[in-house]
Parts: sequence; C-alpha cells; structure tokens
Amino acid sequence: MRIFWLALKLGFELDIFVTASLVHVYTRFRALSYALKLFDDMPVRDMVSWNAMIFGSYQNGNATEALDVLNKMRLEGIMLDLITISKHSSYLCTIRLYFYWNIDCCICY
Repeated sequence: MRIFWLALKLGFELDIFVTASLVHVYTRFRALSYALKLFDDMPVRDMVSWNAMIFGSYQNGNATEALDVLNKMRLEGIMLDLITISKHSSYLCTIRLYFYWNIDCCICY
C-alpha cells in the first residue's frame, strides 16, 4: 500500500502505466481488493491493465472475479487481442471463450 501512497503523493495516480503496474503488483501479493479498487478507479484502461486484473484474479484462485473482469471488458466493447488469448489460453479454455465472444475455440496446451 505504501507504493500507492507514494505514487499518489508524486502525482502519478492517473498515469496508466503506473496504475497498471500497481494493479499487477497488488495481484502478485494477493491484495486483490486493492487491485480491484485501483482497476475500477482507472479513468482509462489499456490491455496491460485488463490482462493484469484478469490474470491476477485467476492466479489467486478467484476465477469468478476473472470472469467478471472479462465480462466488463466485453461490455465495454473491448475485443480480446492475440496476446490476451495466448497469455490466458490455459484458463480461457476452461472459461469457454465462446460464451463471451461467440468464439468456438479451445486453445489448450
């Protein structure tokens, strides 16, 4: 949490790169509530921030939250890119990609 307050103090709270990095750090240290709050407060989200939140949720055993973030992504009209599909292919296979994007594919390794 100290990192966030330092970023806030220095005026970086709206910087997309800093915020996405903080989301990633919070998920790595199992602080999902902080990561989700930060993610939800982001004025603009890029694919890095979406991937950090999806992958971080799943890696911490919270597949439901990963599905919720995927659904938010779909509702905001953001399409999965090749990097997102390949990076998350092992668990997207279990989530059934076609349920969200009508893509009938299964990329399992």
